Amino acid sequence: MLDNYQHILQQNNDQFIDCPITKDGIQINATDLERAVYQIHTLNKKTVKLTKAIGSGITAKGHTLTIKITKADCKDLRGVFYHELTIVDPEFGESTVFKNEVTFQSTINVLS
Repeated sequence: MLDNYQHILQQNNDQFIDCPITKDGIQINATDLERAVYQIHTLNKKTVKLTKAIGSGITAKGHTLTIKITKADCKDLRGVFYHELTIVDPEFGESTVFKNEVTFQSTINVLS
């Protein structure tokens, strides 16, 4: 698990989270994963605000998963939330890659 994997993202922006995939310091080929799910929840973890999966907002390349957060995904997100990435690897099973807080800073989108 990636310790202290905190993010500060911008509301109303297209952005990416790159996540190296390792198990006990050994790189795992992300393209071999059976599943990967990323979720953003309210800070109390009672409401899911966003879900992404491989092929639907998560891409795998080499030893990295890239999560795409679109402008539309985060248009109404402001403040602090909880986010988590969980994977299923055929050799190592289910693992939590990271779980932590994510902050969405308010922005004024002058291009809209």
